[in-house]
Amino acid sequence: MTTRTACHTTFLALLLLWGLQPAPAVAQEEPEMNIVEIVENTPRLSVLNRVLQASGMKDSLRTGGPYTMFLPVNEAFYELPYAERSLLWDTSNRARIRRILSNHILDRRMTSEEMAARSNIPSRLEDLPVDTTGNLIQVKGANILQPDVEAVNGMVHVIDAILMPSYVE
Repeated sequence: MTTRTACHTTFLALLLLWGLQPAPAVAQEEPEMNIVEIVENTPRLSVLNRVLQASGMKDSLRTGGPYTMFLPVNEAFYELPYAERSLLWDTSNRARIRRILSNHILDRRMTSEEMAARSNIPSRLEDLPVDTTGNLIQVKGANILQPDVEAVNGMVHVIDAILMPSYVE
């Protein structure tokens, strides 16, 4: 990927993540970034990037799929108690980190419209309840701030909370 293409791709991803659409005069391009690249190129997801690095899951999320992944913003991590948050980037806790991240991943591509039509969606770890009674779609209590961001290997939805599993070792 050239520097110009990388800059263009990053710019488009940031526009999409903040709810802005590129000018309609440009033909809709296929997504150029995978899920990991979207996380790596979005400043508001820098804590998640650090957690993904500690988990050792980046390679599989970079090349596998299709997936749907819920991406918690930095503020969601800061709401956790410090002791819990610091465990999330300690590689000696890799099994715990993977368990928590697995609750953010579906092993299929799913749009927000598809989610809204269901009462539960299956993550890798457990079924996540979906609530559409307010203005936003909620998944296990987390608001979807930016839905339906396309990646080459699936779909991501930016959320405002961590989807903690019912049971964490």
